[in-house]
Amino acid sequence: MFCAAVSASAAIPAPVGADHLQPIREARYTMGTVLEVTLYDHDARQARQLLEEAFSIAQRLDDLLSNYKPESEINRLNRGAGAGPVTASPELYAFLELAKSLTQKTDGAFDITVGPLMDLWQKASEQGQPPKNLSMRTAQSLVGSADLILYPDRKVKLKKMGMRIDTGGIGKGYAVDRMADLFKRRGIIHALINFGQSSILALGAPPHAPAWRLLLQFPGEEPLGVLEIKDEALSASSSLGKSLEIDGKRYGHLIDPRRGTAVSKKIRTVVLAPTASVAEALSKYVILRNPPEERDRDLWSHVKILRLSEDGENRRSEGFPLTSHVSLDK
Repeated sequence: MFCAAVSASAAIPAPVGADHLQPIREARYTMGTVLEVTLYDHDARQARQLLEEAFSIAQRLDDLLSNYKPESEINRLNRGAGAGPVTASPELYAFLELAKSLTQKTDGAFDITVGPLMDLWQKASEQGQPPKNLSMRTAQSLVGSADLILYPDRKVKLKKMGMRIDTGGIGKGYAVDRMADLFKRRGIIHALINFGQSSILALGAPPHAPAWRLLLQFPGEEPLGVLEIKDEALSASSSLGKSLEIDGKRYGHLIDPRRGTAVSKKIRTVVLAPTASVAEALSKYVILRNPPEERDRDLWSHVKILRLSEDGENRRSEGFPLTSHVSLDK
């Protein structure tokens, strides 16, 4: 799970104007955290029904993608690793297609086949000792989206026995995007979807306001400022937000799929992108690789980042929409 890196005193409701749009807000617990949705509509009853549909999407995707529910479709796929292709549901297949494409765009910094390495580091934490070299090499041999094979007829194969897909990297973001799709189809143009205060998508802005306003504050730290977003998604993460302690050393929850290592220095990042799934994948990329934005103009043309590192390697994209000053010396 992602840390609650963005504190959303978000959605400061704008006054209802002559068009009589009403703010409707509801929060529920799903995917291990709080999902809060705010939207504006003329008809409160219709809005409530739409919210029910949106929360149903999140619940359905949790049942489909959860690594913690034994009978989820993703876990059934994991149990069949090395045993040949299986037919995936249309939704799971679409999710896997997206995840593979994001692995390519991030040079493998984001990879949903990272499961064996996640398990290895969790076991190391329980034993209080870093992973041994042989165990690390074995786990690394089972990681790599090239061995997640997608066939045109919705057949899916995990090529090697012991492979395991971990959906935590973009599960919430994917759910946010699917809820946003629902709102767009129904003509909602003012909405904020806030999943766990770390994966957020803004549709339009509140009536009579230029943007949705978010207080940007990492846990235990002073606020960095007020962030204004409109028609874009946000992913916020801290490398040590959820950490492991091994042999007296602190490691983050984020594992580098290509190197097999866990992040051990404090890096905080906020990524703004067209979709929540892309924002979540790129937040790993920015923490692990700190890539130059010039590297892939197609990828970065609609992306803005803020990256704060304890070693002073700080970056802020031009136009990153904070309304108060942020010192990169922090």
